[in-house]
Amino acid sequence: MNAKKSKVFLFAPKNEQLENLLAQHNNVREAKYITPHECVPYMRVRVRKFSNGVVGIARQFAASAAPIIEYTVGDVESDKQVATIRIPEPERFEEVVALAEKFCKKVWKTSYAEHKEDASKPELFFTCRVSKVTARTEKAKSWVEVFAVEKHAVPREAWQASVISLAQEIGGEAVFYNAIINEY
Repeated sequence: MNAKKSKVFLFAPKNEQLENLLAQHNNVREAKYITPHECVPYMRVRVRKFSNGVVGIARQFAASAAPIIEYTVGDVESDKQVATIRIPEPERFEEVVALAEKFCKKVWKTSYAEHKEDASKPELFFTCRVSKVTARTEKAKSWVEVFAVEKHAVPREAWQASVISLAQEIGGEAVFYNAIINEY
């Protein structure tokens, strides 16, 4: 029997109490949540295999740190997609955040104007999370990662094209995964 390969991530607004609890597991990574209107501090947590404690801690904080969103990505049965763009230079974190901010605004303004002229064209409110992932060992590599989630109201092709365009602008490659998404 083949085991499915998947990874679990949590994203949550920066919350000092939650961060302190999760930091005990060395899972918390610096991140920014970016929309066309804001760029706010966030946390990215990679949930290790069999680590139900991290998910349990996050669920307990759902009332004070919502929305906490859990993504299971990879070899999963789902019609929802997420995309990642990895940049191997962690020192580019602030630059990538700035580029993503400009990109989200540009995509929204352009798609809004096109939708206003022709209602059949989708309005794309593009959002993403940019994380700085630092390695814990000498042999491991650090990177900056852009994480984007497919929107219901936007055709997949338009969303994927935007992700690919952002990847080109920041010098990375977009990789798409099926995802199971839970929000607390």
